[in-house]
Amino acid sequence: MPNQTWISGKWVLALVAGLFGAGHAVAQVPGYYGAPMAPPMPGGYPAMAPPGMMPPGAVSQAMVPQNIPVAYRNSYMPAGPVPVEDGMVISGGEYVPASECGTCSDCDAESGGLLGAWRRRHAGGCGLGGCGSGACGLRGCGNGCGTGGFGSGCGLFGGCGMLGGCGLAGCNECGGCGLLNCGSLGSCLKCLGPYTAAGLCAVRHYDFSAEVLWMGRNRGFSSQDVTSLGRLDQGGSIVMSTDDLSVGDLEAGMRLAYSHIVGPASEVEVIYFGLNEWDDTVSVSSSDPNLFSAWSDFGVNPPGGYDDTDRSLRQSLNYQSEIHSGEVNYRARSVHPCCRFQGSWLAGMRLFNLDETLHYTTEGEFDDGTGQFLRYSDTRVRTRNMLVGPQAGFDLWWNIFPGIHAGMEYKFALCGNSNSQDTRFEGNSVPTVFEDVGGGRTAYLNEFSITGLYRISYNWTLKASYIALAVDNVALAPSNLNFSGPSGFGGPPVGNRDVFLSNSDRVTFSGISLGTEYIW
Repeated sequence: MPNQTWISGKWVLALVAGLFGAGHAVAQVPGYYGAPMAPPMPGGYPAMAPPGMMPPGAVSQAMVPQNIPVAYRNSYMPAGPVPVEDGMVISGGEYVPASECGTCSDCDAESGGLLGAWRRRHAGGCGLGGCGSGACGLRGCGNGCGTGGFGSGCGLFGGCGMLGGCGLAGCNECGGCGLLNCGSLGSCLKCLGPYTAAGLCAVRHYDFSAEVLWMGRNRGFSSQDVTSLGRLDQGGSIVMSTDDLSVGDLEAGMRLAYSHIVGPASEVEVIYFGLNEWDDTVSVSSSDPNLFSAWSDFGVNPPGGYDDTDRSLRQSLNYQSEIHSGEVNYRARSVHPCCRFQGSWLAGMRLFNLDETLHYTTEGEFDDGTGQFLRYSDTRVRTRNMLVGPQAGFDLWWNIFPGIHAGMEYKFALCGNSNSQDTRFEGNSVPTVFEDVGGGRTAYLNEFSITGLYRISYNWTLKASYIALAVDNVALAPSNLNFSGPSGFGGPPVGNRDVFLSNSDRVTFSGISLGTEYIW
């Protein structure tokens, strides 16, 4: 009879618990990592819960452990993860005092990674994280491969790969290296492997790219002699020309790009590069006033040269050149079936701006007529080129390894070049003279680049490139230095000056860039 009473009481309790928790236990409740909990048991019994999870339903005060926070000692515990405060550990649904949690070293020794964290008493969680599974306290330490703590997994900032994600060696080979906790040298080197989670077949894409761009250039302009030491008709020699100007040095600029997805494997990109500026000065000096200029055909015509431009103590050339480039393209991408190669074609508009200035100055002794003012002249030539036109191109990428890619790109633009040149002459004997002339012609722009990519995380990719750019039919300042002067400089200019615009030069720019790409 007592046994019947106990059995009846058990069914009554089961019925009450089933009715009370029916609203919570009928549907499957997602467990950790998205795995569903077990379905309801027949007869209305509440569903079973994995370690660290309380089943839904009523809980008597006697069932609540006394070592948990007072805030959680109520008569009902919701389904789902049990709230845990720092210093507590859950194992198999049981609260364990903080004193039994042990150290992270203990946890790591006992736990076998993430699964071991659920199987061992001290691996269920120290503090808000979990020992052995990559967390201890609020931060975490352990041998797990995650992104949540010092030494937990591989990478410079935790996780696997350089910034997170598994590297070349895989999570289990990393040995827990990071900025503050390194294993062996070999383990740490393995952690510098690329981010590979995107796989080999991922379509190339970036949202934003920023690079420092170092570029040099060729002269592109025709050579012109400007200064002689002594009169040429008396055995003088050329000592300065535009060939002495050096513009081949690499000058720093920037390259920025933004890409917006507009359809499957297609995007619109906006690219700017520029701010590269070349600036060079050459000069010659003499202790005697015997430097002659091209204005007088080096002291020949008129004999002895002009008062302003000849018989100088010093003459100099200063050359400045700056570029800006902008483009808007539609790009469509495709991936080869084996994923080893992918490429794209593009069509858009290109704008390219090239501005230059050349200063030619002469300085002599006191004015021959008055003896009160130094003789001088300053000739400034400025040219402008604005190229606008349609552009087309393509690129081809070799997917060497997930996260490591090499590619090349070619673009061609057919542009109309609106160009001009203006010249200002100033001297001590004549009024300042201004003149300008404009023109336009078809210009051609060719751009070629080779690029290497190394992905270090889901968001960030390192980028290095070689870039070459050739522009035809432009006006360069040295080529527009015009020495067909007025008939004399002893007074106001006399006669008509032969003004012209030279816009048939070809200039080539080349250099390297280093930067990064970012994906939102």
